[in-house]
Amino acid sequence: PTDAPTSSPLDPNDPSFTFFCGTSWAHADETCMLRCPSGNSQDCPAELECWAFTSCEEEKGLVTEDPTVIPTPAPMVLFIPGPGGAQVPVFGGVDYSQYEPTKSPAPSSSSSPSLVPTLPPGVIAQEILASYYCGLDWNDVVKNCHQPCPTGESRECEDPEHFCWAFVTPCRVRAQQPTGS
Repeated sequence: PTDAPTSSPLDPNDPSFTFFCGTSWAHADETCMLRCPSGNSQDCPAELECWAFTSCEEEKGLVTEDPTVIPTPAPMVLFIPGPGGAQVPVFGGVDYSQYEPTKSPAPSSSSSPSLVPTLPPGVIAQEILASYYCGLDWNDVVKNCHQPCPTGESRECEDPEHFCWAFVTPCRVRAQQPTGS
């Protein structure tokens, strides 16, 4: 201990004397809880940042909540389905089971089942593939319907200057019309 009081290591005329921690400048200016003379937010507790040029003159210290009589429950760890069926831990006590998809679709008032099966995702129906035709450009394809290219690949086109064009409905309609003989 010293015989006489020591002076503050901060000069009150130094601008960094007004640097305080807070969630915003207004919060730092109002609470004056903790100085951060370096100007670096790393000097502040978590979730607080360093704010310059507040009107604070002295540190009031961190204000914390009074301890509770009831202990805080331990965090809950839940596992939810992740990619490839892996169980992914989720912390924080939120029960995500309520967000799981239903095991089977809910009954609906839909019409009776169709006679034509629905295609699985990624499968292109034959009638769509039947609308792929070769040509120089869109106008050439629609006008001339040179040659079908059902795989969608330009290498199917006999003419090396032609490209395979998708969804050329006029050609598909013409191809389906009966020919007069």
